[in-house]
Amino acid sequence: MKKHIKKKGDAKMLIRRNGIFHGGNSGYGIGFTGSLQILFIAFKILDIIKWNWFWVLSPTWITILLVVILIAVMIYLKNK
Repeated sequence: MKKHIKKKGDAKMLIRRNGIFHGGNSGYGIGFTGSLQILFIAFKILDIIKWNWFWVLSPTWITILLVVILIAVMIYLKNK
């Protein structure tokens, strides 16, 4: 069920999907790291690669680590 809501003077339309409002082109998608993660997991399960699970899951933990570092730098620069 889709529900379109448009406010006066607002060019962006909101679409209701499963109780959550999304912008028309919200940019939510699997992305590069998500695609890479799925590819690595599929390769590991199919025995195409013989990597340790630590490296198979590396796209996720590297992304999380980079976000944490970025937030820490932003907090540091704000308090400086």
